[in-house]
Amino acid sequence: MEHLLGGVNRTGNLATDAVAILRHHGRDDVAEHVQRVAAEAERIARRLGADVTAATTAAWLHDISLVIPASDMLGAAESAGLDILPEERQVPVLLHGKLSAVIAQRHFGVQEPITLDAMRCHTTLRAGASRCPSSTPGCEAPFVPAAFAPSAFSPGAAPPPSSTAT
Repeated sequence: MEHLLGGVNRTGNLATDAVAILRHHGRDDVAEHVQRVAAEAERIARRLGADVTAATTAAWLHDISLVIPASDMLGAAESAGLDILPEERQVPVLLHGKLSAVIAQRHFGVQEPITLDAMRCHTTLRAGASRCPSSTPGCEAPFVPAAFAPSAFSPGAAPPPSSTAT
């Protein structure tokens, strides 16, 4: 996964860097999506009195792994040592939340469990998806916005590219 984050001059600004990495790999659709999700995450977190930094960090990075071609996601997840559900083996793009959490932790230094949980469980295969595994009050706020902002996976949206831009 490391090679996928190269080729972009990192500024240290999470939003700028996330968008630059996505655009570098031809994922303008995802860059626009995470911008909308980040705005909604901030709005919801403020309204709920939740951690705005956790919410916006999760929003900016929840789809960062979509720079990985869908055909490579299963191998990336196996290499990262992730637990993989049978459904994720059948449809590897479902692994993108888990992979995004790995990238956030390893390459962006995100360590807060609430933020990593939000990224991991923003897809629908988690049992009890109405609440995340963290016991922190308000932990729902970081991942709820992805359901409200139009997604790159909306019906009729183009699928992720099979190869990355260089």
